Amino acid sequence: MNNLENYVYKKLGDDHTGHSYLHAKRVESNALLIASSEGGDLSIIKAAALVHDTIDPKLFADTEKESKELQGFLKNEGYSEKDISSIMYIINNLSWHVEVLTPGPLDTIEGNIVRDADRLEAIGAIGITRAVEYGANKGRDFWNEEEMKNISSGKDINPKDDTTIAHFYDKLLKLQSHFVTKTGKELAKKRSQFLIDFLNELKEETPSQ
Repeated sequence: MNNLENYVYKKLGDDHTGHSYLHAKRVESNALLIASSEGGDLSIIKAAALVHDTIDPKLFADTEKESKELQGFLKNEGYSEKDISSIMYIINNLSWHVEVLTPGPLDTIEGNIVRDADRLEAIGAIGITRAVEYGANKGRDFWNEEEMKNISSGKDINPKDDTTIAHFYDKLLKLQSHFVTKTGKELAKKRSQFLIDFLNELKEETPSQ
């Protein structure tokens, strides 16, 4: 590993919520694939993609401390103040909840690339796996009895229920329309369809109540 990868591994190597070092590496790979068509500063894109979860409030109680540590690390690695500001802007604005409050694309092509790259990880086979992993880590049921009845009868799930399956309806199924880059949108189509196919199969395999 290079120093940046090693930093991320130390922070996330023991993660079991779907935000592991391997997730960061996949986001980096997705981002570079998108950037190969969309452009952008690769040094900013690679760094932001790798470190994007190292200050995530879902993972760290003291995000201010983690943010200062990350910025200090990047400075020691030779990143300029301008580049550090660009990286921090991206990772502070990736969250779905941030876009809910402030809809629309980010201010930079690098930000939109990394955000699309991260959202690809929330859909498709990887997205399903990560959703189950996160829910299990937090002690959530995959679904409750009422949801099983709704699924088996073709009714909608309440997206506000505290279950993993509700997360599909609250966020994952909505993501396709929130990709910004042309390449990200194209890559999202297949993965989004996989989510729909999974839910349709789940309905078929769930006994009628």
